[in-house]
Amino acid sequence: MDKPKTIYDRVNRKHDKYIFISYSHRDCDVVFPLLDVLYNKNVNFWYDTELSEGDVWNKKVANIVTNKDCVGIIFFMSKNSIASNAVHQEIILGQELLEKNENFRILPVLLGFDHSDKPYGEILNAAISLCDYDLVADIQKLFDNGKRLFLSAESFDLAEDIAKFCKKNGASEENYVETRDSHLASAEKFGSYPFGKSGMHEPIEFLLFNRENSLFYYVSKYCLDFVNHEEALNITKETFNLNDDAVIFAGLIDEKTIKEHRDIIGRAIPCDYADLHRTQSFRTFWVRDDKGDLVLYNAENERIDETPAEDNSAFTAGIRLLLIVNDDLLIDKSM
Repeated sequence: MDKPKTIYDRVNRKHDKYIFISYSHRDCDVVFPLLDVLYNKNVNFWYDTELSEGDVWNKKVANIVTNKDCVGIIFFMSKNSIASNAVHQEIILGQELLEKNENFRILPVLLGFDHSDKPYGEILNAAISLCDYDLVADIQKLFDNGKRLFLSAESFDLAEDIAKFCKKNGASEENYVETRDSHLASAEKFGSYPFGKSGMHEPIEFLLFNRENSLFYYVSKYCLDFVNHEEALNITKETFNLNDDAVIFAGLIDEKTIKEHRDIIGRAIPCDYADLHRTQSFRTFWVRDDKGDLVLYNAENERIDETPAEDNSAFTAGIRLLLIVNDDLLIDKSM
């Protein structure tokens, strides 16, 4: 069986964050096909490709797991993995990282069971018979840490769920987040804008570009409208129906964000609705500088020296929304 590719096989990868895969060599006939599916779904992961019969602990794994770019571990839990010395070491290491880093994520995935088998109890019973007490306690902590996924050998139906878990935690080449499929699923709670003559409020599409602890930083995928200087100054959370307590900030994108994340956020492209409100041929966009004043940028995210008079209501420039969400305050938590 060919070994699946890892993050380091992506020559032109966009992101360095990855998930570590913990598994037993004896389960590779189930794990490897799933990893192929996840790789094709743009998930970035690393696993010990040198793991062989006997599951001998590879000490370099510790450096991989403790690397700042490793955002978590997926444990493929089975009776084989519980009997594996390598997995034992990874469970202990994972527990240490959980205690040190609040952003580190653990996802146990059960192999070889279906729901009727009461897999949680059977895994613990197997652990009790094969491991010492301390390891059993660590395994139980892993299960209590988060949502458990159930995977059967016959189906890859949960590959999408695992991919979403990895994407949410930054271990994916896909950093584009659409409001309909993420925490920002509710237009009433997390943003909409009255696009079109009908006045219908449409959900805003966001691009996830940064994460700091529980704070997620988004920018609107498109320029939402063209407005004059006074209208740009008066933009608030309420302008976009962003009234949820989890929204820490919603407003115009700032110079610091553009300078630090220019490659990720990409060019400022207006939606069709916004372009209808443009009053001049040259597309410019409002951006807040370090002092909070409005300055102009072009579509390539380059600052323009000249700024029109504040009382020039006829001049309009584009608006692109910066959104900061506290993930811990979201009511509808996903994995």
